Amino acid sequence: MSERRRRFRIPVRRLVWVEPGGSWALTTDLSVAGAFLMTSRVRTPGTRLRLRFQTPTRTVRVEGIVRWVRPRTDPSAPHAAAGMGVEFVAPEEPPAPGGTP
Repeated sequence: MSERRRRFRIPVRRLVWVEPGGSWALTTDLSVAGAFLMTSRVRTPGTRLRLRFQTPTRTVRVEGIVRWVRPRTDPSAPHAAAGMGVEFVAPEEPPAPGGTP
């Protein structure tokens, strides 16, 4: 996957609430364009998601699309965590200065 990335990713572990389906996932890395979500409840590539997670200063809500999936039993990566690569497609706009977060 790294050869196709166009954005720098940083290792970040955050709990993420994933809808539809209502389940928790854990980020392992994050960029302005997307994230890898560790979860055993992977969705089909192309599925649109609503994600919510907390940063030190605010709650972030973003829409994303599942771009690729690593199943729990991936013979090419036997020690890698199950999960999915999600591209952010509609980030929440930050609050206006002086506005309500």
